[in-house]
Formats: sequence, structure tokens, C-alpha cells
Amino acid sequence: MTALPAALGVVLMALPHMVRRGCWSPSTSLLLWVVALGVRAGGCLLVALWLMIRLPSTTVFTAVTDWCVDTAVPVLAAHVGVLGPEVGDALSLLPFVALNLSALWGAVRVARGAREVRQMVSQSTVGVGPRGAVILGGREVMLGAAGFLRPRVVVSAGALVALDDAELAAAIAHERAHIRRGHRFIAAFAELCGTIARPVPGTRAIVAEVHKQIERDADAWAVRRDHDRVALASAICKSALSRAGGPALALLSGAGVAQRVEELLGGGPVRASVGEKLLLAVAIVGASGFLVAAVGWILVTLASGSAGDPGGALRHVCPPCGL
Repeated sequence: MTALPAALGVVLMALPHMVRRGCWSPSTSLLLWVVALGVRAGGCLLVALWLMIRLPSTTVFTAVTDWCVDTAVPVLAAHVGVLGPEVGDALSLLPFVALNLSALWGAVRVARGAREVRQMVSQSTVGVGPRGAVILGGREVMLGAAGFLRPRVVVSAGALVALDDAELAAAIAHERAHIRRGHRFIAAFAELCGTIARPVPGTRAIVAEVHKQIERDADAWAVRRDHDRVALASAICKSALSRAGGPALALLSGAGVAQRVEELLGGGPVRASVGEKLLLAVAIVGASGFLVAAVGWILVTLASGSAGDPGGALRHVCPPCGL
């Protein structure tokens, strides 16, 4: 049972690395990277659960904790009355508690970022611009999708001056894509998973890749709405050169500027092919299988632990109540 979720996880994490740069549609690349990141976070949680549920019942772990308490730190056993199994139970909980605290910290960061953006927009708004966008003061060339629950397209006064009509229309369409396609939820999910899977090497690079694919997906959405590729590429360059905005906004000058401009000018793919759709279906089925296998592994682990030691497996989950 343990081998099934592990095998599925390895396959799902390897899939996006098989995607050649610029040859696959942004939607395909985005989903594959999100799935790979989610599997990393899920794998970390599974390892923490294994450490919490199964590790304390192993002979080696029991022997090591007994030796540490009775030999290395004898004062605990002699004067405090702490036994080796109790120390082992406490130590086995630490990874799971640490991951939960990391997830909580990630949620706090997302909420704090959304609040900062909301405050910035409310303090800098000077009026309503083209296509209902909110105009912010400032000379920078900046466009963004601001807000989490009620997102709005924001445009700086500098962007209205620096961009021509075609560039402005394409740039606003790019930002509307972030709202219409729910990119803020994907970005929040990526941040949470990245926080949980931080101990795994390469996680930060995958989070950055997710943000890059979000920008590519917004570019493709704007192009599919018949906006000029060249005008959008020009707007991206002007925004990048101005070095405007902050990390909380989905700016045009975001991840992978050079790749995005190259892809737009070269007529890169904007729609998923039939083969990509089949791959996406496989990835979705694989992710569902990974989730089902992981849940099944947890249930089997709890059941086997309870069979060998009635209440033992659950006692590690809730030591104070002795369940």
C-alpha cells in the first residue's frame, strides 16, 4: 500500500520536467506544475503522519528513545519520571506540528499580502479608467489584478501615458485573465504548498515556475481574445523597464519576462492540443489516485496499528486524551 502513493507521487512530480520550454500551452504547463507542487506538499504530510503514527511503534525507535532517556539523560527517568516511550511519542509529533505551523504561516502571509494590496489601492485611487479599471496615482508603468475576494484591474497614471491604445487594451485583457481564470487562488495554493514542502529541495523553484506559467496563461487568454501579440509584448517590456509595482500584485513585469516576450513574438502556443488534453486528463486522474491511495494508506496504517496495540495508533494522534 505504501508503494502505490509513492509511485504515483514520483510520476506526477516528474511530468512537468518532461515539458519542453515554450512547446506546450500555458494551461497544460500550469496544471502540471501545480499538481507536482501539490504532490510535494502531500508527500511531506504523509511522511509526517508516518513519523507520528508508525515510527513510535518500531523496535529501533523504542530502543533509541529508551537508551537516550535511561543512559544519555538519566535525570529525566530518575527524577522527573519521564519514560522513553513518552519522549518518543512527543518527538514523533514534532514534524506534523511543524508542518501545520508552516501551513498556518503561509495562510497568514497570503492574508497579509491581500490586506496590503487592498490598503494600497484604497489610498492611491484617483478615479476610474478604461474598461472599468481603477486608476492609481504614480508615474510608473504598472498594471495589476488587485484583491482576493473582489479583485479589480488597476492601472497607474503612468501606464495611461506610456501605453498606446492597443498596448493598453492588451495589458488590461491580461489582467482580466488573472481574475477570470482564478489565478489568485492558484497562487495562494502554490504559496501554501510551497511553505509546507519547503524542506524538499527545489520547491522554491517550482513555486516560481507556477507564477511564470500563470503569467503565460494570462498572455494566452488575452491573445485568444484577439488582442495584438506585438502590442502585449511591448506593454510587457515597458512595464518591466519601469520596474514598477510590488510583489503582491500580478504585474505584467512578473515572472519570465524574456520567455513571455519571445513566445508572443514567435507565435507560441495558446491552446492545448489533443495530446496535451489527454496528458492533462492523465495528470488529473493520477492526482486523484494519489489522494485516494494516500487516504487509504493512512486508514490501513491506523487499522494495523490498532490491531497490534488497541488504541495505540490513535494514542499517538491524541496523546492527552488517550484515544
